[in-house]
Amino acid sequence: MADHEIVLFLNILLWIWLGYRFARAFMHRKINNGAALYMWSLVLFCYLAALLTVDEIESAIDEQVNGLPLSILIRTLIMLATAHLFYLGLRSLRLIDGRFGYFFPRINFGVALICILIFTAIAANFGLSHESGGYLIKTVRDVTIAAWVLLLCVPTGRHLLAIERLRPMKAHRLMNLLFFVALLLVSVAGVAHATAYLTGSSSEPVFSTFERFITYFVMVTLLTMLIPFRWLSVLFYPQRYLLLRRIRSLENRINEEIKSPLFSPRVTLSASLDDLELAIYQAVISILDNYQSLPDNAVKRQIVELMDTRPPFELLARQMASVRS
Repeated sequence: MADHEIVLFLNILLWIWLGYRFARAFMHRKINNGAALYMWSLVLFCYLAALLTVDEIESAIDEQVNGLPLSILIRTLIMLATAHLFYLGLRSLRLIDGRFGYFFPRINFGVALICILIFTAIAANFGLSHESGGYLIKTVRDVTIAAWVLLLCVPTGRHLLAIERLRPMKAHRLMNLLFFVALLLVSVAGVAHATAYLTGSSSEPVFSTFERFITYFVMVTLLTMLIPFRWLSVLFYPQRYLLLRRIRSLENRINEEIKSPLFSPRVTLSASLDDLELAIYQAVISILDNYQSLPDNAVKRQIVELMDTRPPFELLARQMASVRS
């Protein structure tokens, strides 16, 4: 598979995954506050930046302006805007040092302005070819992004990983930190590639290949950032999750047979083991509330036999999971 095909495939995968996760969040009414909108905006900006790595999209944009590196400028502004969004989130959590908070927005805006001025100089034919000007914009952007990752993202990622105690959440924090490391690597590789091109170095193809390889890694880590917490719960607590699935299956069979709806919403599974235990407890109680309304069948007789032995809750839950119709 050629390089541009790999990038195109990863982008298609990214947007299908984003669409699925967004649709799920919308249906479950999880996009109803400022914090949720902020997080989705941050993810969307990251995905837009990834989209502009597709060669066909870059070429289509640049062709509209006679080959000017407009796609590089747009991607640059999106990445700087994403860094600013990340900064605003940390500032709202009071995780930003006062002096850094003073300089960051000014430098970030200044870099964006410099990139726009370089693009204007290319368009006005001020001694810069389209390709050289594009690499110059890319160099300024990647130096800045590498600095922000080192000063802003990596320290925050390490801090959140260190203070996290839940294993699924810790894994999620580690995925975020891997994304920051991948972003740092691709920025450094981008600077090396652009510098090699501008100086006419023979190592330019090597740096170009390395940059594209790291780009694949960035896209894969972007995919992991939207992995649902309940999937991580399955990974870290597989036996408890399997127990819940079996008990809920029994609960559903009983409710369907007696035509009884759920009177209370089920617990939403997150990274917390407590939520998983609460969901198991809720399902067992629902079964105990409804099984006596069943006709005299195999399921009811098995539950009656279980209750006659008065087992402790943990044993009762495991035995209920083994009930068969």
